Amino acid sequence: MRPWKSGKRAVPPVGGSGANIDVLPDTVLEHILGFLPSTEAVQTSVLARRWRHLWKSATGLHVGYYESEPMSVEELRSLMNHLLLLTAKARLLTRATSHLGTSQVRTTYLMSTSGFGRLSRAELECSGSVQLAIIQLELDGLRLHDNLLNFSSCPALEHLEIHCCDLSSVKKIVSESLKHLFIDDTVCCSDSRIRIYTPKLISLRLQYLRERTPMLERMPSLVEAFVRIDEECTDCCNGASYESCDCESCENSDNMADGRSNCVLLKGMSEAKNLTLISEPKMFIFKRDLRWCPTFRKLKTLLLNDYWCVPDDFRALACILEHSPALEKLTLQILPQGLNPKVEMKLRVSPTKRSAAISEHLKEVELKCEVVDGRVLKVLKFLSAFNIYFSFE
Repeated sequence: MRPWKSGKRAVPPVGGSGANIDVLPDTVLEHILGFLPSTEAVQTSVLARRWRHLWKSATGLHVGYYESEPMSVEELRSLMNHLLLLTAKARLLTRATSHLGTSQVRTTYLMSTSGFGRLSRAELECSGSVQLAIIQLELDGLRLHDNLLNFSSCPALEHLEIHCCDLSSVKKIVSESLKHLFIDDTVCCSDSRIRIYTPKLISLRLQYLRERTPMLERMPSLVEAFVRIDEECTDCCNGASYESCDCESCENSDNMADGRSNCVLLKGMSEAKNLTLISEPKMFIFKRDLRWCPTFRKLKTLLLNDYWCVPDDFRALACILEHSPALEKLTLQILPQGLNPKVEMKLRVSPTKRSAAISEHLKEVELKCEVVDGRVLKVLKFLSAFNIYFSFE
């Protein structure tokens, strides 16, 4: 569920009558109040004696401004100081947030704006450690500075979402506890790669990123990852071969690894069980990573788009298949982005003539396309070399 945006919300009625909400236990009411903008949650204190202090234990804290009622950063800071002093003992499960930090309250400032175009109203600097027991955190429409995404002092943080933010000043995303990470429609650093260090991560989603693709550190607990690299990214290749490309973009990309690793994404995701890897044709990251292709020893299911199926040059597809010894299901989508497939083909892996180059566990192969054209036929021909054929059953 996405956080609140502009506009007013009322506490939802139960059973068709607003009065019936009073029959709910305090814990449920506190959860409901956690979804309201904090100014509205505080206003419920005048409803009745029972409601006087309920808002202080709300499971969420949302502070920002309405489009019709803009607030300055100074006003937000004053409001947050007041709220946090009153709710310092409450455990916050948060959404729609940004933090300033304070060593006195030892907690987190929370803020939401109405969109990416409002970033100038939300330029915030971290002035202290972040030590609140936050479990879930969502950043939406904010410009974040370098140390704001270092969650070393947030040992309970498990879920982090970053939407429509500006991370151009961020060098690292660090969390020893994080299990779920989602970043989309966000500006990354343009002169270096943001390093993501989240060793306990279970699920990862990166899509619609601008500027340089982040670099992933090893994620040994990763179960599933979805990565989409589109034309908003500046990692664009002008050459023709990912193995010997010496175009200016690819050459510069090697210099951006800080001398520690030349693999940007695939090495970090090599422990995943389920992978979806989608890229526009001109983006070089995946093909460049295949120069140091790791072994995906746990990988069970793999979905690839037509980026991996270049006619007359299937080296990228062959490489990842040959390095996935436990693969059970392969899905290839040969169609333009945003279109639904009109043709779905089930392919059969020969049990007696199975190629030794691919996983012995591979049982299911699907090919989805808009139309069976020459390109699709070349993909089928390539797969037949591994004794994978179209099934008429």
